[in-house]
Amino acid sequence: MILRHGLLVAAVLLASTWGGSARAERDGFYQVASAGLADDYTCIGISHRNPNLVFVGTSTGKILRTDDGGATWQETLVTPARSLFFGRERQSDSRLEYALGLPGKSPHLQSWLRQKGLHTSGINLQQLLVKKGDKQVAVNWIEVSWHDENLIYVGTVDGLYRSVDGGRTYLRIWQGRSGMRERIINTVVTDPAVPGRLMVGTASGLFYSKDGGASFRKEMDFYIRDSYIRGMWFDRTQKGLVHMAMGGASMASPDAGKNWITTYWHLWGPRGSVHWLSLGPGNLRLMGTEDGLFASLQGGEMGSWKRRGIRFVKQTIDKVQATKDPRIWYATTEIGLWKTYDQGLSWRRVIELGGKEQPRWVEAWANDPNQMWFITNRAIYRRGVILKMRAQSAAPRRRRLLDVPSLHTFWKHVMRHHHHYFADIQRYKDRAPWASLLPEVIVSGYWSPTRDVALIKSFPWFQYPYTYFNQRIDRELSLEVLAMWDFTRLVFDRRALPHFGRIERNLNAHRLELGDRMRKLYREYILVARTLAFSPPQDPITRQFLRIRIQEITAYFDAISSGYWSKKSKGGLR
Repeated sequence: MILRHGLLVAAVLLASTWGGSARAERDGFYQVASAGLADDYTCIGISHRNPNLVFVGTSTGKILRTDDGGATWQETLVTPARSLFFGRERQSDSRLEYALGLPGKSPHLQSWLRQKGLHTSGINLQQLLVKKGDKQVAVNWIEVSWHDENLIYVGTVDGLYRSVDGGRTYLRIWQGRSGMRERIINTVVTDPAVPGRLMVGTASGLFYSKDGGASFRKEMDFYIRDSYIRGMWFDRTQKGLVHMAMGGASMASPDAGKNWITTYWHLWGPRGSVHWLSLGPGNLRLMGTEDGLFASLQGGEMGSWKRRGIRFVKQTIDKVQATKDPRIWYATTEIGLWKTYDQGLSWRRVIELGGKEQPRWVEAWANDPNQMWFITNRAIYRRGVILKMRAQSAAPRRRRLLDVPSLHTFWKHVMRHHHHYFADIQRYKDRAPWASLLPEVIVSGYWSPTRDVALIKSFPWFQYPYTYFNQRIDRELSLEVLAMWDFTRLVFDRRALPHFGRIERNLNAHRLELGDRMRKLYREYILVARTLAFSPPQDPITRQFLRIRIQEITAYFDAISSGYWSKKSKGGLR
């Protein structure tokens, strides 16, 4: 009996100590991915149509994509190497371009790189990257278009990027007008009512676009034009209604940005600093500040905000989330994820964090509490049903790096492309012993006036033995056939001529040089591809240089084969 009582007390103490983990498991949250040693998760973007299409951004410019609710993930690099630091693409020094050992630099290679938006790199880029490597391009916001889930906008600290193929490739479309603060994109939203309308919040004001990002104009409202915009949200139930969270207030616009009104502000700095807003059903609005959580049941009107949760006084609520059930809310603090069942009167912690793990994002698809995502800097948590769980979380696409043509096949194509005949074919064409036995036939014909001369033998009746008789013919067809044999071709090789010998020696030297370079780069490509696919380095700068090297070799192989390498390589660096 004493033993049973002791075990019961120990179980109660253990449940109270690890209450966060037990509640998290009971509440339905599951960890579906974890970050590497050099990466930190920063944000999440969910499709408005498909709850299983999710994008997660990192602090190193990468995005994880899943289309099966977190069962598998694909890694995509948003920003190329030139964006790991500011101003790289505007370097005017031509020595920063390294043409991979090509004599005089290859115009075809440089043109290929410009079309792809890439720059070749060498020792100069490495020194520049190490010098400015502390400025990494973090992903701040991911927005999937309301009208086309293949159209994705990504806000980073170095501009706005767009993808038109479902998040597989990205291209930077905007970097602000002037100053470094406008390049920091904190939020991007698309209008659910008007296709093409885009609103971009930066560290120095708000910008609009009516053509999907082709052009932008700045909002010149006195309170907005130089403000730090933290987030924006369109209300899907009311056309044109948009809410915005700023560093010192919250504002709203009923007509998609034409007019703005202040919905909340406070003289005390921590309480006036709005970190997040969440739009709930009806007129429910939630707001997270540096002095706790506030709620409004009147659509966020000025003076309608009331504190919810005494325990959060003087605590920073970084993210809040309202659900379809007006009683269930979520909020994040520096120690975990909190949940309420009674509109904020009482709260309990459903996920407890410790060590260096910090919350980053909480999001619900269509405000559904059963489709919840919770992001920390080290892990991704999902509440809801996962379509299918596989043994590995890495995408099989990365293994397609090695799906390239064989070296011999690629070498033959390059030699034929450069008109470098093989030695046996060249020798056969040069000697051609059977062709030397055939004569060279020349046939000529003409139709013209002629004169016929006849010699008549009249001896012994005349003094001269022959009599010459000339007869003129007006028109006559004459044919001449001339056949010639050149037997010296059997024993004479025309390759022995001085000029032909010089051409052949240059051809052999170029063939050997090109083949040796191809073998070395082919082996290097396989080695780097295997390293990235099976044992990628933990250092993000080292991984980035390996990716740059893959792109360099691909560009060179396309240059010498007129695009044959990329055409036959079914995989590619993702």
